[in-house]
Amino acid sequence: PLHKVGTSSVIPVGMETAVEMYPNPFTGALQIHCTMINPQDIQMTIKDVYGKIVDKQPIRLRQGAQSIEWRPVSHLPGGTYFVTLEMESDTYTEKVIYIR
Repeated sequence: PLHKVGTSSVIPVGMETAVEMYPNPFTGALQIHCTMINPQDIQMTIKDVYGKIVDKQPIRLRQGAQSIEWRPVSHLPGGTYFVTLEMESDTYTEKVIYIR
């Protein structure tokens, strides 16, 4: 189920994780809020609409709620991007819009 919270959404991903990305669209930084039942390593990948990877980084998430901030590199043009979080048991992708 999708739970609306203002202009953002909280998405339950499996039984162990919930993910929220805001603001969307964003200008300076995208906040990725995760709630984890257990600590785990994830892979965050950002792709453009053509499938080209523009950023990729491993992230260690601890148990509980936490936020990750993603700031696009200075030369990245505004547009539509796909943020994928690959977790141990789930993969979550959300479309975000970057406004320069």
